[in-house]
Amino acid sequence: MRHRHSEPGVETGGRLSDEIIGWSKERLAAYKYPRRVQFVDAFPLGPSGKVLKRELVTRFVR
Repeated sequence: MRHRHSEPGVETGGRLSDEIIGWSKERLAAYKYPRRVQFVDAFPLGPSGKVLKRELVTRFVR
């Protein structure tokens, strides 16, 4: 799964997700391209300002 921060005013949804996946399929190996794309308003950040990847996993992967 790939997480993307959505910009204000940018329309997110199925069509954009399909475009991102299609673009990735053309440029990446079959095992590397994302199977799903999920848009979030903000990434969870730690005190140093880094993205908390484990928090993303626990929040979005089921």
